[in-house]
Amino acid sequence: MAILLTAGTGKTSRRLSHILSSNNVPFLLASREGASSSKLPWPDAPATTFDWTDESTWENPFRDAEKLATKSSSAVNTVDKTALESSISNTDTALKRNSPTNAVYLVAASVQEPVQPMKRFIDFCVDKYGIKRFVLLAGQGIEKGGVHVGPVWAYLEETGLEFAVLRATWFMDNFCDQKHHASIKHEGKIYSAVADGKIPFTNSYDIARVAYHGLVDEKAPNAAWNIVGRELLTHDEVARKLSAFLGRTIVHERLTEEQSVQQQMKVGLPEAVAKMLAGMEVCCAKGMAEVLTEDVKHVTGKGPLSFDEWLQYQKGAWD
Repeated sequence: MAILLTAGTGKTSRRLSHILSSNNVPFLLASREGASSSKLPWPDAPATTFDWTDESTWENPFRDAEKLATKSSSAVNTVDKTALESSISNTDTALKRNSPTNAVYLVAASVQEPVQPMKRFIDFCVDKYGIKRFVLLAGQGIEKGGVHVGPVWAYLEETGLEFAVLRATWFMDNFCDQKHHASIKHEGKIYSAVADGKIPFTNSYDIARVAYHGLVDEKAPNAAWNIVGRELLTHDEVARKLSAFLGRTIVHERLTEEQSVQQQMKVGLPEAVAKMLAGMEVCCAKGMAEVLTEDVKHVTGKGPLSFDEWLQYQKGAWD
């Protein structure tokens, strides 16, 4: 087995699959829908059925190991292909090879308590298949041993495994998918409880670039990286940038924490996830996300995209 990507139909795993494919690194996308998913990065992408809450599916990635052959991403759309070519243009040429590393990209399930199944799956991978490296996607502000996947981070360290933790801030991608897409397209509004809080928005391209290095670099990272963007922006400033890009007025509608929970449930997010995100929005309103770092550039050799640069890859997203 080479690289297993959990949440295989999610934003970062789809982006990461393109980078792995471009660098001839075998991988397998694991999700509840498996190979039948309409959200695979391209038709016939190597995929398997996997559910964090159903341990009977945990064997599937290993049973389907023959699918772990890099496949051509000829069906990748122009936006993804252009952005990804830009993203990997400065990748160390020494890494453009088949990786000998056996590794797992860990993305928590959208459940209230993700820690125990993730720890059991780590044990399963280590004890049965000898997997030694894990890259964990976490949120900005997540601390080792703290809330959400913080205990998973602590567990990776305690067990002496090779690891990297990606402490990613809010995604630019949220403005063109489930969280904000419909309200921007149909109402000309962004809803949040962030008020005037500033956020260093990141994106799935840059997260995937950093994850790639965490997974395939010969030297074990054994580190936590803060994945943030190039600039601090309020939601009002984001609304103005979207207005200029789309040629119509987009406004930021300010909500209370409870109103934000209801808004996020309205667009289909589970209640537990909506409450967690609304609470994080309130923290951002208090300035807790106002941090800029050089970690993306330090790990990949190239700085993160600005919001305006990211927008250029989203043409047609709100048509």
